[in-house]
Amino acid sequence: RVRSVLQAVSAHCRSSPALGRVASASQLDGGCGGGLAFRLQLRGAKDDLFAKIILSSSSKGTLQPALERPAESGGGADAREPAVEQVEAEQAGLVALASMCEAEDIGDNMIFDVPVPLGVCRCPGAGAALLLPWLALHRPESLEAHGAAVGTLHRRSRGRSEAYGFTCTTFCGRWRQANAWSHDWVAFFLLQRLQPLLRAAVAAGTVG
Repeated sequence: RVRSVLQAVSAHCRSSPALGRVASASQLDGGCGGGLAFRLQLRGAKDDLFAKIILSSSSKGTLQPALERPAESGGGADAREPAVEQVEAEQAGLVALASMCEAEDIGDNMIFDVPVPLGVCRCPGAGAALLLPWLALHRPESLEAHGAAVGTLHRRSRGRSEAYGFTCTTFCGRWRQANAWSHDWVAFFLLQRLQPLLRAAVAAGTVG
């Protein structure tokens, strides 16, 4: 199944004039939410790509079933495969984040380098992949300034809608998170973040 998704990624790259043929794919350590990470080298290209693969439910790394799929606006139910749903949610989040950071200094003249998605590769029955530019990660010179910049980014994102939520269901690892819009951050955090996880923990018998 991993090979099938990688073949879909390779076909996507080959069909894109801006990308080209994949020369090699190296699996990386780490990852979260049941995802697999790969570094892709393209023939004749200077820059590499990053691919995050989520396998479909019959494979390794399935979505946890204890949380029901939200049916409210800002996270409605649909017929997509869970792997595709998760990858597309990550794509939407990165696009939204990049739009707030693009060409703007945040905080102490720091610019966030947000990877803008290059595409979603779907392989029915096997999984899906999110394709991103490769980023050379490094530790910020000033953690305090970086933290202040993150706070500024949060305030900026809230200022766009004056509400808490998002346009689609998102994920915490393998758990779905509803994002119906709310003007009360306490209610949003309690009802759409803590309460579903607590119910799942009770159902699993991990808390009394």
